[in-house]
Amino acid sequence: MEALVRLISQPVHMVGHSLGASVLARVAARMPEQVRSLTLVEPSLFYLLAAAGRLSEHAEIKAIADRVLRHIGENDADEAARSFIELASVRMTRWTLGSARR
Repeated sequence: MEALVRLISQPVHMVGHSLGASVLARVAARMPEQVRSLTLVEPSLFYLLAAAGRLSEHAEIKAIADRVLRHIGENDADEAARSFIELASVRMTRWTLGSARR
């Protein structure tokens, strides 16, 4: 993505969703002079959990992500999808609702 942004001679508007938003957040941090605007929708910035001291949540999400990657490496798309859906539906809902109650 950074190579593409470098090809454009003026600052760009960037819009990303989910993993794409995470990628663009990193690009913007590395090349702020090339960014005119940045819109991130539901970025998956899970690495911030550890930085915020939420180590158990970070470990849990990393374990699920590792499982997804393992299934992809084994060409098992069904299990990879199940693991990803577990993360997206069950884990994130629990974490979000838990935060809202505080």
